Amino acid sequence: MDAIRIAILGILAMLMIQMIRPKEPMAAIGLSLACAFLILCNVLGKAIVIFTSISDLLTMLEPANSYLAILIKAVGITMITEFSAAICRENGMLSIADGIRTFGKMSVLLLGVPILSTLLEMIGGLTL
Repeated sequence: MDAIRIAILGILAMLMIQMIRPKEPMAAIGLSLACAFLILCNVLGKAIVIFTSISDLLTMLEPANSYLAILIKAVGITMITEFSAAICRENGMLSIADGIRTFGKMSVLLLGVPILSTLLEMIGGLTL
């Protein structure tokens, strides 16, 4: 039910923005940001439930919880950067959107370095 509600919210906001944008571009940007904020609040509500479940998993998987924490951070980074880039792209700021997405990719890549290092140590006794 939540997915339908969010989809309808997005479609209605898009239609209103398309009607308002030619006459009042600043109002259209404000409406776009307000809609994005409402969607983000709903996403955060779902994220709390997910993070609670993952927290329970972390307590059960004590030795491997650092890898799960890295995975959670990577997912969070990708969601935040894609959400921010979409807002910028919608408002015509393509270069800023591309910069945000590139930063997100580099951040996730940087998170993977400890995992790669551990993997190489396990395979061949190499240290970075």
